[in-house]
Amino acid sequence: PMTALLVVVLSVPVVGQESTRQDFEDFCKAWDGRWVCDTTLVEDDPGVGEKGDKFTEYADCKVAHDGNALICKTYGGKGCATWIVVYDAGDKQIKSLWVSSGGGVGHGTIYKRGEKWIEASRGSQADGTEQEVTFTVTITDNGITHTWAGTPVTGGKKAAEDIREWHRVNK
Repeated sequence: PMTALLVVVLSVPVVGQESTRQDFEDFCKAWDGRWVCDTTLVEDDPGVGEKGDKFTEYADCKVAHDGNALICKTYGGKGCATWIVVYDAGDKQIKSLWVSSGGGVGHGTIYKRGEKWIEASRGSQADGTEQEVTFTVTITDNGITHTWAGTPVTGGKKAAEDIREWHRVNK
């Protein structure tokens, strides 16, 4: 979901989905490190590839700014992206911002539901086409595997379910 998310995020108010600073720290700890994922695109992803393209994605995620941000650089297909995650104490929400080399931008809200993480996000491609997706993230294997599952909607058209299994390479 690194590349899948890079073009699908603008501000999504998730009413009632408050998070704590500790939730944010737990999320950062879960993602801190280097990651790899084999990907098949479920829809065209401008600047990255076309529906059906297969490639390996790489992510390097670091806690930054004295623990106040998680910054992930992702690389896959023909493109790259930056994902920034922060805790907004005023809104009591974990928020994310995406920008891709293909010109996609967006924002999302992340929260915990039971043992899983949810990222609800909206954004647009470089041509203005709107996108949205809600990913459910399941963490298994003592934190070594993160499985992202969600169904993107682009320009009002629902794509196939996008399931990506990220594996920790190193912390």
